[in-house]
Amino acid sequence: MNRFPLLTTYYTLLIILAVLVLLGGIWVANDAATTETWRGETEFKFGTFLGTFLGFGAVAFGLAVSAEVIGLFLTMEEHLYEMRASLSRLPDSARQSMPTAPQTPAQQPQTTAIYTPTKIGVTGPEAKSAVLRATVKPERVFIVGTPGARMDRANVKAVAKQNQVLNLIGRTDDCRWVRIEREFEAWVDAANLSIEGDISTLPVQYGPETKSAVLRGTVKPERTLIVGTPGVWMARAIATQNQALKLIGRTDDCKWVQVEREFEAWVEASDLSIEGDISILPVKYSSQG
Repeated sequence: MNRFPLLTTYYTLLIILAVLVLLGGIWVANDAATTETWRGETEFKFGTFLGTFLGFGAVAFGLAVSAEVIGLFLTMEEHLYEMRASLSRLPDSARQSMPTAPQTPAQQPQTTAIYTPTKIGVTGPEAKSAVLRATVKPERVFIVGTPGARMDRANVKAVAKQNQVLNLIGRTDDCRWVRIEREFEAWVDAANLSIEGDISTLPVQYGPETKSAVLRGTVKPERTLIVGTPGVWMARAIATQNQALKLIGRTDDCKWVQVEREFEAWVEASDLSIEGDISILPVKYSSQG
């Protein structure tokens, strides 16, 4: 949509005028530099041509610069308009809570969690399960994204220090690893913790039964928010139209799906074209208060 028709007209006229001045300058300079000698021969004086053409060239350059300044203004205004339009389409709570820069796990306070622990594979209120307390025994212990995987840069997400208190919200099927309360997928070797309570009471959140169902979804609207908690419009990122997302979980009411990210990430299911049956995804969040 052209919201500045007058400036657009000026831009076009300046470009046309600059071209005409340039062509006119070439014609006038060529005419001035071409003379006929007393012998009747045609002589071309390059110095005369250059001196005459420079004046026209300067005028054409000035016109072109003016046109580019107008074009730059129109481009900037169009980008600002698109940004305002996309923000105006967000819910009020999303606009108020939109972060200026997404925080990385290292910047998060270690005792903060923005999601509710859930039990994979269990629906409804039962998805909210026991939380145990544990204390780090060694001088330091790695917090990883995938239990049992290699301790490389990609898997190690953070470090917990000796005597640090952690909240446990899940475990592997063999009880060797426990999931701790974090904004991202976070696991610690159970052998490095002094656990208060029976680890077997924690829900199994990693094992053969939890790794099978993964679906693919494609974004349908022009853009959709990726949030940290289902139903809480605090944007962590934005997915654009036709972007493919890997779905790894859902809420018990199937209104939200969890997408594969380095942080806890959820998208409204209605904004996605999902390949497959959403109900086969493991339940990772309960909609019951």
